[in-house]
Amino acid sequence: GMINFNLISWITYKKSRIDGIIALTVFAVTISVNLVTAVGIGILISMLMYFRMQIKAPIIHVVRDGVHKHSLNVRTDEEKNILHKNGSSIVMFELRGNIFFATADKLLELSEEYIKKDQYLIFNLLRVQFIDISGIILILQISSRMKKAGGELILCHMHNELGIGRKINK
Repeated sequence: GMINFNLISWITYKKSRIDGIIALTVFAVTISVNLVTAVGIGILISMLMYFRMQIKAPIIHVVRDGVHKHSLNVRTDEEKNILHKNGSSIVMFELRGNIFFATADKLLELSEEYIKKDQYLIFNLLRVQFIDISGIILILQISSRMKKAGGELILCHMHNELGIGRKINK
């Protein structure tokens, strides 16, 4: 059939190796201890694997400058010329995934080179699903550093599901 129930074969394939190890561990604990403990261990291992996956996932989907990416606003020729001339001082990070304590440092590290005078850094949050308090604090720190350096951090597409609108405004 479509599903292979042979746990040993799961271990031999690289893509399913972790699943096989989790299944064998749960099976071994079920036999040696009891089912409730085995389920608890299986849930704990799955949570750790999910956490690991979130940490490894790239937080920045794409980085573009103002020369190559423009908003959809209709602009006059004069405004277009200004954007073309100064577009390299605008950098947009299209972020994705979850910004939380384990990924926030990665965002700060990747932002560092753009924290400078006359630089505009835009964080597009459209693809971000969640931001915890450490992510909010980090965004505020980046904003503060940008201001001190003579630049500015701009947030766009802050959708309601993030639940951070009022927190950031404060």
